[in-house]
Amino acid sequence: MTEKVRAAPVDHQAAAGPVVLDELDRSVLALLRADARMSVRAIARELNRSPGAVGERIARLEAAQVITGYHAEVDLARLGYLHTLVVVRTNDDQHSDSCAETLSHLEEVHTVWVVTGSWDLVVECYVRDAFHLRELLQGTLRGIEGVIHTEAMIVLDSVGAAGEQADEHDRPVG
Repeated sequence: MTEKVRAAPVDHQAAAGPVVLDELDRSVLALLRADARMSVRAIARELNRSPGAVGERIARLEAAQVITGYHAEVDLARLGYLHTLVVVRTNDDQHSDSCAETLSHLEEVHTVWVVTGSWDLVVECYVRDAFHLRELLQGTLRGIEGVIHTEAMIVLDSVGAAGEQADEHDRPVG
């Protein structure tokens, strides 16, 4: 892996509460989630609205941090990487935050979630092979101050957001 594309960090504390969306907002978001490259003009045409009205809605959703970025999603499994999840237990809440920050800067790490339950963090990683995973677990993660236990899982399959199994073309070859 060479370069990671990250969305800008979102300040969840800055929000006064949930953003209220109307039907147009939800429609715009649905279209952008399906195709982030869709132009304002194409969205306007699809929703039977003016490009100006749609552009203003998108700007408002960006300002409210509902839309936090646009990116290309790369299927690293297709490039031969193993998709793994690692759960992490830390000493305390303070270490959870610092560990999450440290982990988020590792090349192998795609996403870090701070969670409730018996684990403190869930870390989504991509590694070259089992040896690389072992190296990440035993050499890197367990060497981070505050990490007291890790458990790794290799993702065998995924289910789409709508609860449907991923299409054939979304699965790694092999």
